[in-house]
Amino acid sequence: MSKRKLLYITSVPGRRDLPPLSDATKSVLSVLSRDFEISLAVAGPVSALDLNALRGSLGVTRVAGGFERGTDDANIEGAQKLVHEFYGLDPFINSRLKAAIQRRAADFESVVIDSLPAMPYLPLGVQGKTVYFAQSIVSDDEKLGKGLLGGRRVKRVRGFEYDAMLRCDRVFSTPESANALLELGLPLGKLVDEATQPSAARPTTAVSVADSPAHMVLNLRRLLSEATLWQALSDRSQRIGSTLLAYHEVAHSMRRLLVQVES
Repeated sequence: MSKRKLLYITSVPGRRDLPPLSDATKSVLSVLSRDFEISLAVAGPVSALDLNALRGSLGVTRVAGGFERGTDDANIEGAQKLVHEFYGLDPFINSRLKAAIQRRAADFESVVIDSLPAMPYLPLGVQGKTVYFAQSIVSDDEKLGKGLLGGRRVKRVRGFEYDAMLRCDRVFSTPESANALLELGLPLGKLVDEATQPSAARPTTAVSVADSPAHMVLNLRRLLSEATLWQALSDRSQRIGSTLLAYHEVAHSMRRLLVQVES
């Protein structure tokens, strides 16, 4: 049985020193790839090398993005421009990426989008559901409200963020963001929040890697003899696991919805 086809649209940060995709995006993609044939569209400045790496590491079928700026690209203004500037992106919509997405819109059964700069690339004519994954609330960020005109910027972005989420059939978030989304004015029926808070009581896994069996033996001896090392690895693993667990919960909740919708 062939997998259902899913379009996932995301954006990369404007800063080159940051990874192309967030841990949240990678976690969601890894879970959805179990049930869906995923095409990934990436808005923003991304290289062909990065795109190939994403295709190989995330298990997606195809990746589109990294198009050079052209004469047909549309400049953006207002709140949308503020959002692009917040992410460090040039304020324009890449016409080639938008056209590439739209050409194949009818092939996809559902669309997931996970950032405000990616919203202008949401295609028309999708057969199934459109889902928004709210990794963060941009209008609540302190950096946006700084300066003399900070209050005005927050108000404009807040309205844009609300309207963008209303365009989608469902909105997913971690529990930490759910209350902020409701305060934004998002209807309760639009918000899907089946994620559970990470629990410190859940077992975690302290990972040790070695170059050879002999080195692994030495590592195990250290772990068994040095209580502080064992505790440090355990604490580190719990911090990482607690962060990623919420994203995995969101991804499984999203997967259940999309599989049910398309069945």
